Amino acid sequence: MSFKNNSYLKDKDFWDERVQKYGDKACGHLTSYQKCIEILKKFSLSNEIHLEPNQKVLDVGCGNGYWCRWFGKRNVEVTGIDISSKMIDVARRLTPSTNEESRIAFQNVAIEDANFPDESFDLIVSLTTLQHITDDERCISAVKNIIRMLKPKGCIVIIEYSPKQKTRNFEHKISRTAQEWKEIFTTQGTKLVEEKGVRFLINRVFGLFEKFEIQFFKITRGEKQDIKNQLPHKIYLLFKYLLLGPAVFIDIILSNIPWKMIQSCSDQHIFIFKKNQNSK
Repeated sequence: MSFKNNSYLKDKDFWDERVQKYGDKACGHLTSYQKCIEILKKFSLSNEIHLEPNQKVLDVGCGNGYWCRWFGKRNVEVTGIDISSKMIDVARRLTPSTNEESRIAFQNVAIEDANFPDESFDLIVSLTTLQHITDDERCISAVKNIIRMLKPKGCIVIIEYSPKQKTRNFEHKISRTAQEWKEIFTTQGTKLVEEKGVRFLINRVFGLFEKFEIQFFKITRGEKQDIKNQLPHKIYLLFKYLLLGPAVFIDIILSNIPWKMIQSCSDQHIFIFKKNQNSK
């Protein structure tokens, strides 16, 4: 079923415009903070995902292909799909057609419209992608399609923005709580087999630095380039980066403490789902 409605076009246009503005880094990796978040994601994925050679992986919302290349180094066959044709162009250009990368393919299609055969993939991942589907009906259709394409013994792994309580929505991102994500998947024929927090402290530390920077230097976010070479700002940035490292380390420790009270403090979680036996 095709969902070429206003929500689809808005989401597609947003990411096309990101490519025009940021090029290869249109889906993240722009700042040291975002790079720290990728470290936390890698740690969570490495801990929870165990792939066998030649298994098939689908990366939902692959963007510039960063995670496709990461999975491609694990001797598996990877397919990356994205709603933005411009993103797919970047992913293909950044992905060499040699060695393990030759087993990576890309398609320009939204996840709710993907028409791979039933039970095609051993692992389907959404790494902060489903949160960017801004229409609830489209999101549920995407989840149904993900489950349809998953092999009976396969896994769905998502890392999404998932606070304990709802926060404000953005133009390109919808706030869905951890409980809502679990309900969206389990009501469509899956069971939750693992849930862990991914980030706890780093976003709070970074947020405090952002507020301080704006107030102390009396700038807006768009004016940062104007003062980046000034000595006081360079000292501030050095201090900020020195604190981001320990924050990553603390978040990794917290993610491995199996207490629900601690895990609920994270605003981004990794969820792992498997098909119920009677799901098709």
